[in-house]
Amino acid sequence: MASANQVVEPPAVQRQQGLSPASRGRSPVNAAVSKQNERDEIDRRVGRRIRLRRIMLGLTQEVIAQKLQITLNQIHKYERGATRISAARLWQFAEILDVSVDFFFEAQEQNGANGNRERQFLELARNFEQMETDQQRSIIMKVARALAEVGD
Repeated sequence: MASANQVVEPPAVQRQQGLSPASRGRSPVNAAVSKQNERDEIDRRVGRRIRLRRIMLGLTQEVIAQKLQITLNQIHKYERGATRISAARLWQFAEILDVSVDFFFEAQEQNGANGNRERQFLELARNFEQMETDQQRSIIMKVARALAEVGD
């Protein structure tokens, strides 16, 4: 940080004087890495929301892959956030999953209780889908409704 009396030279002059970015108080490499990490986290969050909605609807990765005419491996990469999703592809996901595009960017605070809640929901949805009879699913729905009413 420069004092009130100190003159701070522009970056081009600092480079001519042989001052490294680190000695000027910032690192372009670290700033780029930080921005990349932030983008990667957004990709992972969007992928988690795609997975969440797919499971909510009881759809498999295979069904989504067929509808998008892409490989199952590509769906897996999207859901993990390993592959960035283009705007056009995100629009297709929104149409297939019957949500607006902004659904994928909601609830971005996935830490702590909210992240735990999402994991619990996914586990519940998986277990619900694996139930063999309508009677089992009906019992779970009645219990869920009763518990929700207790919370009101």
